[in-house]
Amino acid sequence: MLVLRSVHVHHGHLHVLKGVDLHVGEGEIVAIVGANGAGKSTLLGTIAGVYAPTEGEILFEHKPLPYGKVEHIVDKGICLVPERRQIFDSLSVKDHLLLGAYRRQRRDRQEVKRDYERVLGLFPKLQTMLDRPGGLLSGGEQQMLAIARGLMARPKLLLLDEPSLGLAPLVVKEVMGMLRGLCDQFHTAMILVEQNVRAALQTADYAYVLERGAIVLHGKAAELLADERVAEAYLGAADRR
Repeated sequence: MLVLRSVHVHHGHLHVLKGVDLHVGEGEIVAIVGANGAGKSTLLGTIAGVYAPTEGEILFEHKPLPYGKVEHIVDKGICLVPERRQIFDSLSVKDHLLLGAYRRQRRDRQEVKRDYERVLGLFPKLQTMLDRPGGLLSGGEQQMLAIARGLMARPKLLLLDEPSLGLAPLVVKEVMGMLRGLCDQFHTAMILVEQNVRAALQTADYAYVLERGAIVLHGKAAELLADERVAEAYLGAADRR
């Protein structure tokens, strides 16, 4: 579905991504893990069209992505759920959901209505607060709303940037626990960028470790979770047991 070949990205004179190769299959959850500053958010932003690669190739469904306007990439079926959720304080929950489907409203209004009902079925808590401003939601509720808003774009590939950031451990478990079901219900693949390495590897099918802009390790998520190199670098002695 998605293929990156030797992708490089610069921010001015800063060389952020250095020859990244990556593959995502249909219906697959792929985790990108690594420390702060490794280039994880830049990688997602590049796939979403926020940044343009300076070298290399990105193919989505065997075709190059149309860089230049982010909305064209959304139309192709790629949607980014950004870091820190980017919820508008004064906009209601309902309006956030409808905003997620903005690019679809004119061409498939009935499908948008059906997806709206489906999303509320998957996130019943949001059903009880449709008129509530986004700024009055808890961190966990805002994260659910951000994911639901992304699903309203009907993506073939959903990009999640640090969905556990700032959430309590029980809420992280709840959010991570629903991701597989979301993929199945919406027939979407997912790239999950996370600093919470254990949660990411327990959720994903396949994973890549990014360090200083380069992929240094990749494999099945369960295998990386058991890998001593990953445990030593990212899990810590107490979390390895």
